[in-house]
Amino acid sequence: MAVDQLKETLVAGLEQTFPAKLGLDKLVFGNAVETTYDTEKISIDVFDGTRGAAKYTARGAKGQTVGLEGWDTIVVNPPLIDERFTLSAQDLKLRNFGEGNVNAPAGNKLQTIINRQLTRIKNRKQMTYNKQIKELITTGKVTIIEYDDKGNAKASRTEDFQMPSTHIYTVGTAWNNGAADIWSDMRTIDELIIKDSGLSPDRAIAGKLTIMDMLSNTKIKDMLKTNSGIKFGEAFKQTQADGLIYWGNLDGKDIYEFIDFDESGNSIIPASAYIPFASTAELDIHYGSQDVIVNGMPAVVESKEVAIESIDEEAVAKSWKFKSAKLYALTQSAAFGCLTTR
Repeated sequence: MAVDQLKETLVAGLEQTFPAKLGLDKLVFGNAVETTYDTEKISIDVFDGTRGAAKYTARGAKGQTVGLEGWDTIVVNPPLIDERFTLSAQDLKLRNFGEGNVNAPAGNKLQTIINRQLTRIKNRKQMTYNKQIKELITTGKVTIIEYDDKGNAKASRTEDFQMPSTHIYTVGTAWNNGAADIWSDMRTIDELIIKDSGLSPDRAIAGKLTIMDMLSNTKIKDMLKTNSGIKFGEAFKQTQADGLIYWGNLDGKDIYEFIDFDESGNSIIPASAYIPFASTAELDIHYGSQDVIVNGMPAVVESKEVAIESIDEEAVAKSWKFKSAKLYALTQSAAFGCLTTR
């Protein structure tokens, strides 16, 4: 192949990137309170969902004493993400993406490589956060596996935000069965959420198969169409850059589908999931402390993220390191539910 042909082929190549989408994060935790701490472990209070009714008081009595609102205190340890990349002078001599000449002038190559690596690290982190949120809203828990520098699993733990077990179950009749009463199943989980949290679910996230079954159900489809004016043949035109599809409003509840995939190509949201929740629930995002060097001395600081640069003069290389210990928290987990619809 001639040099000119080689160059043309390379320049015409398309870069396939897989940006992690923010729609799930924004939809569920868009109004969450973010807090940084100067400790690795954090004590947080989780509502216990108790209910009470005022008692009638007899004339002349001193009246009823109402105890303080109930909650449980749990200790969590926000998981650390610590990733870096290194760029050497030798790397600048190699062909960059889209360059047809290995010996092309550096020009903006340095900044181009840095920007691409920064984007990769950002997407990798958001992918992990999307998986964390998915596990939270489907189980009420987060499973954390920690790895050493060689990629070997060293320790694991589970952070449990105590979503009521009665909110997580498989429906009696699969929604792809003509005998299924989808509307009744939806009302049942809604009533559980209202009973245990005092909040009305006003949003729901549904997996691919769940959406298909809902749209195959005449009653549900007609309600969505009537309430929202959605043209179902154009549904994917409503897909946003953040991965969300809005399917309409069902009895006061906005129905969404979130389309994104993990590093193995599996859908973030299980295909047969139906996840109703109250957007007014109390939610938090906690950031654990970071170990850093400040003015030449070791220090522990509170920060959402720290960025550290280091230089290896002998290798003629520079490294960029990014650390963050972030944990999404279902402070009011009773405001969520998860049905398996098939």
